[in-house]
Amino acid sequence: MTRYQGHAGYLLIFIILLFITAKTGVSPDLTEWVELFNLPLILIGLACSTLLLYKVIVHLIDAIKRSFYKKRELWRLHQFLANLSKDEKYVLSLYIDYKTAERELDPNKSSVALLEVNNVLVYVGPTEDRQKKKYKISPFAQRALLKNPKWLL
Repeated sequence: MTRYQGHAGYLLIFIILLFITAKTGVSPDLTEWVELFNLPLILIGLACSTLLLYKVIVHLIDAIKRSFYKKRELWRLHQFLANLSKDEKYVLSLYIDYKTAERELDPNKSSVALLEVNNVLVYVGPTEDRQKKKYKISPFAQRALLKNPKWLL
């Protein structure tokens, strides 16, 4: 249906301009032709409007869903950060205390793995030390921890 929505927009604009031109009386023949085919032109215009409105409504629903899921994910992450274990607090305090966004950590530690699974830490790449990997703290987590430093105590 998306393929026809662009054409529907052009056709709708054409029909609107056709009605405007006919109503201004520029050409008596055009006015007569529009009056003769008034109902089919209106029905075609309504069909075109329906296609365009469908696209707008679908985009609006998608935007609302994305917003809802994003808010829900941020709330879940907020709850996770408020209830960190001792090891997780230590790992995150390394980022906050040293004011850095990237650090080399051992991915075999359960606290690092759990923080990565919960999207608090993001894997950036390998390091020279094969036992460690480079992780970046998510911007939301960093802002939340800077606003609520007591979560790391």
